[in-house]
Amino acid sequence: MQTIETRRIGQTNTRGTRYKATASGGYAVTISEPIEARSELDCHQAAATALVRQLKWGNYIHVGASKEGEIWACAKAIFDADEACELVMTRGD
Repeated sequence: MQTIETRRIGQTNTRGTRYKATASGGYAVTISEPIEARSELDCHQAAATALVRQLKWGNYIHVGASKEGEIWACAKAIFDADEACELVMTRGD
């Protein structure tokens, strides 16, 4: 499983706000703040998606948080979330 860490890079006198996505293997991409983004999480997701597309990984991205930014894991879903909840609820019977 590969992970991607995204972080916000603040604006400077010459550049606007940017977002950097770095893969656990060392690959990275930096994007400008997307105009269509409605939240900061949308910006982090756009950066992670840009890196996933550049590296030609799959479309399965899961998000979590760290003190530095957001952590994205690229992994294929093994089972349906509804089935997992059902399995946990019936396990105690």
